[in-house]
Amino acid sequence: MITVVKAPAYLTVQDCGRTHGRAAGVPPGGAMDVFAISAANAMVGNDAGAAGLEWALGGGSIRFERDCAFALAGARVGASLDGKMSPPAQLLTPAPAARFPSNSSLADGFSMSR
Repeated sequence: MITVVKAPAYLTVQDCGRTHGRAAGVPPGGAMDVFAISAANAMVGNDAGAAGLEWALGGGSIRFERDCAFALAGARVGASLDGKMSPPAQLLTPAPAARFPSNSSLADGFSMSR
């Protein structure tokens, strides 16, 4: 569905973590910004706890291989879709082969749906 053309230093696939394992010594893990991942998931129609891409400390580039919908949430970033600025907290529908570069220097939540 996507190709990561340029991965920033801290690109990870994260969900909302595990909330019921602390008593057994299991750390919660998950996204740095759970609200952002949950909000992006809601915008694209995924379950709130579904995994999404999260990145920090650097820009990256993603190429979409087929029709899909995606959303950005979290910190405001300089992101564009095929050269046009991408607004935060909005559902976006790129065409196949579209490129999404981000010059993010802060945490980002990115979630997509087919």
